[in-house]
Amino acid sequence: MKFDSSKSVWYERYKPQTVDDVILPQEIKSKIKGFLEKDMPCLGFWSSEPGLGKSSLANAIIKDLDCDALWVNASMERSIDDLRSKIQRFASQCSFNGNYKVVVLDEFDNTSKDYQFSFRSFLDTYSQNCRFILTGNYKEKIIEPLLDRLVNF
Repeated sequence: MKFDSSKSVWYERYKPQTVDDVILPQEIKSKIKGFLEKDMPCLGFWSSEPGLGKSSLANAIIKDLDCDALWVNASMERSIDDLRSKIQRFASQCSFNGNYKVVVLDEFDNTSKDYQFSFRSFLDTYSQNCRFILTGNYKEKIIEPLLDRLVNF
């Protein structure tokens, strides 16, 4: 069966496909585009307002990088076992095309402090070939040692 985009949900049909498509302050957009051209760091997108485009921006970055990606809904998959099995398996393997691999942990602010401390070591271990993008509504729920390892917006 062929996908008919004319019957898709409006927001899925018209969501941004590239960083250029995302409505952002020019300063932030320029900074992110610079990361895409050089060496992308691990990123944190935080805003107490839902629906501002944190996940859409992460998706646009992945499309612009043309890379392998793993999406994790961290509010649902927040056990240490999820971290060890799903994320570690993906992050520990190199990409076939030589590009970065990206793990997006959506709603990361819903994870426990234990999860965040464990994740901190994953970030340190796998950031050579894998980049991490964390999104959430409450930056203040994230431990400081983890925030220090991200470029936060």
